[in-house]
Amino acid sequence: MERAQVPSYAVFEDLRYNQRFIVMVRWSLLVGWLFLHNYRPDHSMGTNYWILNGMALTVAAVNGYLHWRIINNRPLTKRYALAMSALDLTAITAGIAITSRFDNAFFVLYYPAMLGISLVLTSRPQIFAITTTLAGLYTAISLLLAPGVDFDAVEEKILLMRVISMFAVAAAGNLILEIERFKRREAVDAERVRMEENMELQSRVREAERGLEMERIRISQEIHDGAAQTAFVLNLGLETCQRLVKEDNPELSEKLKGLHVQSKQALWELRYPINLGPLFEGKSLAEMLENHVRNFEMLTSIPTTFSLKGTEMQLSAVTKQRLFSLPHNALTNTYRHANASRVKVEMVCEGDELVLSITDDGVGMAADAADTFLGHGIRNMRRVERELGGVLNIVSAPGEGTTVSFALPRQEVADE
Repeated sequence: MERAQVPSYAVFEDLRYNQRFIVMVRWSLLVGWLFLHNYRPDHSMGTNYWILNGMALTVAAVNGYLHWRIINNRPLTKRYALAMSALDLTAITAGIAITSRFDNAFFVLYYPAMLGISLVLTSRPQIFAITTTLAGLYTAISLLLAPGVDFDAVEEKILLMRVISMFAVAAAGNLILEIERFKRREAVDAERVRMEENMELQSRVREAERGLEMERIRISQEIHDGAAQTAFVLNLGLETCQRLVKEDNPELSEKLKGLHVQSKQALWELRYPINLGPLFEGKSLAEMLENHVRNFEMLTSIPTTFSLKGTEMQLSAVTKQRLFSLPHNALTNTYRHANASRVKVEMVCEGDELVLSITDDGVGMAADAADTFLGHGIRNMRRVERELGGVLNIVSAPGEGTTVSFALPRQEVADE
């Protein structure tokens, strides 16, 4: 039995859920920045112009790799997300440092980058340390590199607001992460409860099935000890009466003969639940069929053989029961209608399918008359065909006997 796959939302180390959002935001910002940077470019930047493009394309390449992992349902662990966030922050800081520093309006890119890293780390001290380091770097760049902060214009307030916003975004991201993880824990707990309930239900079903199996065994034993024994005695009595009156009263003898045939049919039908009983004791289908065929020969005096080719595949109890009914119905029809002198039952388990075939040398019938001529028995076999998904085939012709075969693909057996 295959192990059930753990849903990705239950793996807290897998960050595909929140990183899917971050990857899409990063794409939007990259496209927007590249457009603005390359639209009416400032060629006075010199090599810095190309350096900035190169950094943006590097970020895009790594973001594309993360996006590919998400699309292909590959785990996205913390190290991937942290590496990407570190690259974001490095690129933004370097870009600000080599351009207009404090006057660079793209400082706002820090905020989604900080949100990204705070959606990865669960430790507040770590987030605080990273935010403090980043705020310190940005403050140093703004204060020490031209054009600097104009204190006369009270620009230090703007710088302070930007730094405070960094901490606010980091705190908000951490809060979002806690809420998300809380909801995922709730989902995992709910799934665990459902699994436990399902396991309990399956356990009860197995107990009920075991009780049902024991009841079937008991009933089959009662039939064997009661009705079947009575039918057997009646069958012998009718046979004796027929022999005693054969010469004295031909008409009575003929009636007794008909009753004798009917008693054999009744006795054969009683053998079905009796011989099906071993199914619930773990017997193989081949063992059950061999015993059933032996009983058929004993009751009807029609020479009947059973053969098994190959090794019987693993079958569920339900599948065995349905397959067992096929030869039973075919043998019943043979006894009632075929007037056969020999019957052969074969079970072949080779390749990718299981095949049951029942062949007699009786009177046969027209191929298109099988469903009508065989009546209830053929309807039962057609029902099994639908239930198991196999293929039932009846080959017959007047005076040439009948072969009933049923092929069940191994895949259908596995699905059962």
